Amino acid sequence: DIIKDSVPPLVTISTVAGDDIINASEAASVDISGLAESTTVTITATDGTNTATATATPSTGTYTANIGSVASWTNGPITITAEETDAFGNTRTVTRVVTLDTSTSVTIPTLSGDDLV
Repeated sequence: DIIKDSVPPLVTISTVAGDDIINASEAASVDISGLAESTTVTITATDGTNTATATATPSTGTYTANIGSVASWTNGPITITAEETDAFGNTRTVTRVVTLDTSTSVTIPTLSGDDLV
């Protein structure tokens, strides 16, 4: 008997930068991680103008890939895709949208109610 495997592999994208917001200090080197079961995961990130691609080899069901710096990209949404193809040719692609916010703002609260220490 011939059995055809048509089930796509498992692949996910975990929360990026801890909160799905890439700030100025995180933008220089962005890691993408998740679950995967195959031999290679291809990661693509784009803001609509710029694109970064990386590959990762899953180890014990997880992967991490570094897409490099996004510091020069435009603030706003970044679409990240992870694609995996298993040994039988079944492919799965998942997407996660994160936010790039490299604007710097500092808020200093009022101290002791009257700003006097």
